[in-house]
Amino acid sequence: MNIFSRYLPLSRQIFFSLAMLLIVSLGVFSIISSYHQRKSYIEQKDNNLQHEINILSREINYALRNSSATTLKDIRYDRATQEILDVISASFAVGIDVYSTGGTHIYKSSSDYSAVYHGTSSHSIGAALPHTLLEKLDSVSSSIIIPEHISDSTLVASIYSHIYNKEGQKTAICRITYPDTYLSSAIPSQLSSRMTITLVILLTLSLIISLIISRSITRPLREITRAITSTSSSGGSSPITSDVPVELRKIVNAYNAMLPRIESESQVLAQEEKERAWKEMARIVAHEINNPLTPMRLAVQHHQMTFDASSPDATSKTLRLCDILLSQIDTLSQIATSFAEFSSSQRSSSSGRCDIKSVIGNVVGLYTGKNISSTLPDVPVIVPLEATSIVQILSNMIKNAIEATRQDTPLKIDISLSLEDTQAVVSIKDNGCGIPDDALKNIFSPNFTTKNSGRGMGLSILEKIVKNAGGNIICRSQVGKGTEFVIKLPLISQ
Repeated sequence: MNIFSRYLPLSRQIFFSLAMLLIVSLGVFSIISSYHQRKSYIEQKDNNLQHEINILSREINYALRNSSATTLKDIRYDRATQEILDVISASFAVGIDVYSTGGTHIYKSSSDYSAVYHGTSSHSIGAALPHTLLEKLDSVSSSIIIPEHISDSTLVASIYSHIYNKEGQKTAICRITYPDTYLSSAIPSQLSSRMTITLVILLTLSLIISLIISRSITRPLREITRAITSTSSSGGSSPITSDVPVELRKIVNAYNAMLPRIESESQVLAQEEKERAWKEMARIVAHEINNPLTPMRLAVQHHQMTFDASSPDATSKTLRLCDILLSQIDTLSQIATSFAEFSSSQRSSSSGRCDIKSVIGNVVGLYTGKNISSTLPDVPVIVPLEATSIVQILSNMIKNAIEATRQDTPLKIDISLSLEDTQAVVSIKDNGCGIPDDALKNIFSPNFTTKNSGRGMGLSILEKIVKNAGGNIICRSQVGKGTEFVIKLPLISQ
């Protein structure tokens, strides 16, 4: 897989592929069009030039045939013929030179154009044409066009042709001098600009069409992607009903056929999850209940085996047995209360409101002499929790901090309340023994505890209460330095 296909979406790949294809095609088309246009322009210019040369030749032939000069050399003294040739030169904006059939220069037009088309190095009277030029001219039946430099920087197109008398005999050679624009094969700038504008318009339209085509081709893929992305294991996903190309119908049919299986399997998984949850809860309940039942059973069995009603200590043994049973019954009651609180925490904390600032102050006041300090704002702080839920959270946190006190360090607990954007932030920080890293990640899990006693339900219940109110709770701890719980709750406007 190349970089082009790895980092670009399919629609962009199609767009760039079509764009490159169209750009190359337009480039080739423009080159071919320019070539044919230039060729057509040159042919047309040559035809126009040849047509103009024919007209000029006829005019010059007519002027020389009707000259009153007895010989061709006498044209230098025939003012009427000179005027005709000068008028022809001025009318067609060309230079005219007349040579004898042997190549000797006889006459050149004296119009203003002679300075441009003859220049300072033009043929002078009496000069002769090269023999190679005469031979080349004799070998053709029409005129020949030869580029000539009349100065270091001036290039002209010289057209040489024969002049015939009434009997069809060659009587002279005529040289007609045109500017160098007749030699240029470049397309006029106006025509070139039109071709460039046309090419830019075609390129723009091609890119727009490429974008439309690429989006049209990938539209079914986007719909399939949206459908697959929205597929949920909880069911409720809709099948794909839109028309798709033949190549994608197998994917759509497979996806539509898969939806009932996903829904069926999700129901099975949900049922299995419920069963696993109930089994885990039953295992935890059985384990917790079995802990106090074992000493109760052993105590009763021992009492049965050793009890003697006539013994003087019978009453004390009976009372001791009752104390053991009552203690274990209290333990069973606490277990039942913990699981009841865990199951009802969502219902009990899903609504309500109170000023958490005043609740924190009241709770701290209950622990006089425990070195608990508080830092509170000056204004009331309203959160979406009942006061009893906050008391439960703070009491549990303080109880845990007291139980984690180090023997060599006096207890110190700092409780602070602050405002952060739209949240109330409560920090409960102690200087206790801390929590190891391997235990820190599981402290909010049900049935997990680091103490020798307890059921590990307290922090999981607190986390559930906080989350049901739209907040969150985190714990930071370092072994030997202490632990900090940070609780964030959304604020309610007063």
